[in-house]
Amino acid sequence: MFIYVWALPAFTGGVATAVILRKVVNETLIGTLLGVIAILHVLWFFFWLSGLYAVHQVFHG
Repeated sequence: MFIYVWALPAFTGGVATAVILRKVVNETLIGTLLGVIAILHVLWFFFWLSGLYAVHQVFHG
């Protein structure tokens, strides 16, 4: 359950950031790229936390 406490705000924040960036840059190529980068960063963060949690479970579970 610990993982969801961190991943959910990060995911929603990343999506919101991508949407806001697209509005600000008027959906230009740069805006789209920034949105994709933001979402990829959120996904990377989620997988990193998942791995960290798995390691924690192995050593302390």
